[in-house]
Amino acid sequence: MKWIVNQLRKINISTRVFLVVSFCIILFTSVMLYLAQMLAVGTIERNYFKNTEWTQDEMAKGVELFISDLNMLSIRIMNNDELGKLLGDDTISFEYKLSKYRQVLDNMVDWNTVGDVVVVDKAGQVLSVDKKNFSGSPDKRSIRKIESSNQLLWVDTVETGDDGTNYVRLGRKYNYYSTARWIGYLFIYVPETVLFNSFEDMSESAAFSMIVTGDAVVLSCRDKEKVGSSLFDKSLLNGSGFRYSYMPYQGQDCIISVKDIESIRDTLGCDLKTVVINPKRDLYLSILHLKRLILIVQIAVTLFALFLSYIISRRIVEPIHKLQEKLNDFGSGDELKPVYLKNIGDEIRELENTYNEMIERITELVRKNNEEKNEQRKLQLIALQAQINPHFLYNTLDTIIWIAKIKKQKEIEDLAMALTGFFRISLHKGDKYILVKDEIEFVNNFVKITISKQV
Repeated sequence: MKWIVNQLRKINISTRVFLVVSFCIILFTSVMLYLAQMLAVGTIERNYFKNTEWTQDEMAKGVELFISDLNMLSIRIMNNDELGKLLGDDTISFEYKLSKYRQVLDNMVDWNTVGDVVVVDKAGQVLSVDKKNFSGSPDKRSIRKIESSNQLLWVDTVETGDDGTNYVRLGRKYNYYSTARWIGYLFIYVPETVLFNSFEDMSESAAFSMIVTGDAVVLSCRDKEKVGSSLFDKSLLNGSGFRYSYMPYQGQDCIISVKDIESIRDTLGCDLKTVVINPKRDLYLSILHLKRLILIVQIAVTLFALFLSYIISRRIVEPIHKLQEKLNDFGSGDELKPVYLKNIGDEIRELENTYNEMIERITELVRKNNEEKNEQRKLQLIALQAQINPHFLYNTLDTIIWIAKIKKQKEIEDLAMALTGFFRISLHKGDKYILVKDEIEFVNNFVKITISKQV
């Protein structure tokens, strides 16, 4: 810290103020913009996942409607008295039973949305409508799964027809409701496109959406080659509610979100999930735009901070410069004048007041000094005059003495010499004491002058 202070002391005050103010403003704005960026990024991410969850909820509604329609169809089939009696009569031949079975279902089912309806009776005989050159073939594993479970409805797999069409299979126990007699097992096959159409409009166009079972079997998605296959990572299905993960998919970083279709699971026991795969760039493209905007704002704020720091430093240092100019006038011989700055109350104002008081004191001292010099000059002149007058008197008396000698005027010469001695002793340069002989000479000269006056 001391080193920094010493380094700052090497530069002038305006530069120091400029650097300090700029640093403080830029630091403050940078921290605030960083916090704003973090807040905005968090908001964007929350809104993104909220929108994705909403999309999956809408997908779930479409799938729920699809499953509900199939469930209602299965109930109608199981409630049909003609079918119940037909399938429960063991005395009828299989060929007649199959013919009559197809005739009844042909009038009950909309074959535009259903591929086949298959019944496996308790004897293991398989009755199929085979309306679209597709005959469903439930396997024994699926039958055992339905038999050992209390689940009302099973949607667990996809079968592919000879023409390559995928069919989603719905299975359940077949109980004739009128007599509560167990008939066998009922399987309804629906083209996968029908299931896909039920949620396609609700899914995001840029996303890859799919419906999978609890066993990670893909029931429906845009890429038909993946229908019926296992999900690429079964661990994605772990957990409950809405969850998401970041992982690569098909060569790019993606956000994979999963949500259970709880309404179907709670009512029918059918474990289905919606899966949405979004490229990570879709989310971070918005964040990138935000960061670019914040960078532009940061540059603008930095430039403004530099400009503002320059103005502030000038405003702060300007009064100091004025004081400095006035202080430089000391010794120049110019008249010192007070400094009057703007009516502010900071330390510079205190310096201004102190400077003005100093100017007043110095001006008063100069005035007094000049007066004392003038008075001293007068006294010196008076003293000079006092020195000049005795000399003039002595010189005059000496001149009279010499003239008297030349004229041989003994009385005038003696009188002038007595007067010269008298004045020389009386004007003894202010000495307090004189010699006795000088005093005797003074008295003699006085007597001589007095006698001359009497003559």
